[in-house]
Amino acid sequence: MRIKANRIKPKAFKDKKYLHYMHASDKQCYICGCYEIELHHIKTKIQTMRLDNIVIPLCPEHHRGNYSPHGFNSSDFYANNPKETLLRGAEEFYNEYISMK
Repeated sequence: MRIKANRIKPKAFKDKKYLHYMHASDKQCYICGCYEIELHHIKTKIQTMRLDNIVIPLCPEHHRGNYSPHGFNSSDFYANNPKETLLRGAEEFYNEYISMK
């Protein structure tokens, strides 16, 4: 009989104030510049859960459309918008927020 190891699962970083700031600000879609935005959580290969400080503003089409991260063909989205570029953008947005505090 195998005994499961008791692992403590790390907690996700939650920051509702930051998410509210991103929604309430004049942020535009990172891809097309549209002002109607949704926040896309970007996960890296080593992450097991989404973190609120790693988000990028995307319009509904670029967030949930056919060629989007949550769409039918997400590989096309990431081919045109490398994850590293999106992560740099997310870091810039978060650093801007931190510097305002």
